[in-house]
Amino acid sequence: MMNRREALKSKLIIAGALSTVSLSTLISSCKTDTKDAWIAEFCTADEIKILEVLTEQIIPKTDTPGANDAMVHRFIDSAVNDVLESDEQKIIRDGLSSIEAMAKSAHSKSYVDIDANQRDAILQAKVDEAVKGDAEQYFFPLIKQLTLAGFFTSEIGSTQVLTHNPIPGEFLGCVPFGENDVMMAQVGGAY
Repeated sequence: MMNRREALKSKLIIAGALSTVSLSTLISSCKTDTKDAWIAEFCTADEIKILEVLTEQIIPKTDTPGANDAMVHRFIDSAVNDVLESDEQKIIRDGLSSIEAMAKSAHSKSYVDIDANQRDAILQAKVDEAVKGDAEQYFFPLIKQLTLAGFFTSEIGSTQVLTHNPIPGEFLGCVPFGENDVMMAQVGGAY
């Protein structure tokens, strides 16, 4: 029979061993991910290629980074897999399939192989569907929202594109109050 002190020691040893394994897993997961090592969770390989081209079309690289620089397609794949409901997942999958079908129908090529003007025409058709309220009306607004969220929450989007001004203007800590200001401060009024 084990006494309480021995039981606590054995539990601490087990907890220490588990935390060491968890810590080593955490540290190994923090390594820089290479483009070749990533595996999609939701999308097929063909859908990822379409998604990569589509997101870059929504946020293209100019004098600032584009969606591919921030690897937004990875964010979207993960978000669709982990966050979206099954009906929204179906919208994404059907929308990507529809884009590919439109490219093959109009140009006899995959969406990723057609030129930028042809892709723009297909994307405009998707925007028009959303405006008219056609069957696939939710695809473009959803993919655009995911693209923007993925880009502007990425390190690249938030540090190289967005600007942050934590205190607009000059901070003056000691400012004398006027007569009315003191009365407002005493009453508890806000400016």
